[in-house]
Amino acid sequence: MKKSITIPSILQSILTPEEVALVVQAVGYVDTARKFTVYHLLQYWCAAASEEWSGLKSYYSLTPLL
Repeated sequence: MKKSITIPSILQSILTPEEVALVVQAVGYVDTARKFTVYHLLQYWCAAASEEWSGLKSYYSLTPLL
């Protein structure tokens, strides 16, 4: 299994998209994106911080959009 799958699976087990939506709503942010949501942005930042993804293109190749 590739190393790049580890961080998103850990994040999904800790923080669900529904929990992120509740926090986003509590803050008052309106997410206008249709495919790239705040949850996907958090996944990207976590993986990029751990240096597992080289950029957004590799994010899309490894993670299916919901």
